[in-house]
Amino acid sequence: MYLLKRMIAFLLDVTLCGVFVAPIMYYSFNTWSVKLVFFLRNPILLSILFCCFIIIYFIFFELLFGITLGKKILNLTLYSENNDKISKKGIVIRNLTRIIDHGLLPIGLFMMVFTKNKRVGDLISKISIMERR
Repeated sequence: MYLLKRMIAFLLDVTLCGVFVAPIMYYSFNTWSVKLVFFLRNPILLSILFCCFIIIYFIFFELLFGITLGKKILNLTLYSENNDKISKKGIVIRNLTRIIDHGLLPIGLFMMVFTKNKRVGDLISKISIMERR
């Protein structure tokens, strides 16, 4: 159940990112230069841009509020495995490793299944997610 909640929280967060990015893309197609429009119409470059936006979203919300909207909706929270205060550096490291987890999907799924529902970023940063009480 926990892993399912975590996956749904991630999907909610990505959906929110899409809601923010779509109008920007639409606006840019209609107003910016031809070179930028070509860049944004390239599916690979567009995917990279969207992934960067997702990473920025997670870093921004976790640094500012300590949690993303998806985690808040599903009653999940971040905690330090060392019982220390969660560091800004740890949050940044945890979220930059999403490139490994999601870019190399089989590795990310393998890690979640065989490491007590932890991503590579959770293991490296020593920050995990748990259900709020």
